[in-house]
Amino acid sequence: MKKVHIIYKTHLDIGFTDFAENVEQQYLNNYINNAIKIAFEMNTTHKKFVWTTGSWLIYRYVQSKDEHELTQLREAVEKGYIKWHGIPFTTHTELMDSSLLNYGLSYSQKLDALFNQKTIAAKMTDVPGHTIGIIKHLVKAGIKYLHIGVNPASKCLMYLRPFYGVTKRKRNYCELFQCIWRKFMY
Repeated sequence: MKKVHIIYKTHLDIGFTDFAENVEQQYLNNYINNAIKIAFEMNTTHKKFVWTTGSWLIYRYVQSKDEHELTQLREAVEKGYIKWHGIPFTTHTELMDSSLLNYGLSYSQKLDALFNQKTIAAKMTDVPGHTIGIIKHLVKAGIKYLHIGVNPASKCLMYLRPFYGVTKRKRNYCELFQCIWRKFMY
């Protein structure tokens, strides 16, 4: 192993720990601003803190902030300190039709266009898996990697290396990293 990446990803549970509006406001008014501040304070030539969250949250931040805060966000994004992934938030994709799934994926595409970025990865936590039906939508949205992290209560298959999900057309693929962390935690 040549390099290990530790990825900070915020787990967003809207409505689980408090009313949805309160949780959203806490992220929009505290967490994102604090992540930007910490990244600028911490990041040196030898350290790099990158804060990652679902695309919907950053999209909501862009919609609700003044020019000063948006300038700080833009600088943090340009420096690679703030990232979003391809999935808007934790969800059960098997309950979605194609139009709803594509709509959710469009948040990262809109942010990519706004900030001149290219999102190629998605992260899902608390959901033990997805149907193969999402792969063609992820690929169409430019997503190449999907990491699925589950709670210890979920049954998780042990994959020692990443595997590929392939649809009927072999050219549609998305590399899926599933539950690799469980091997090292238990």
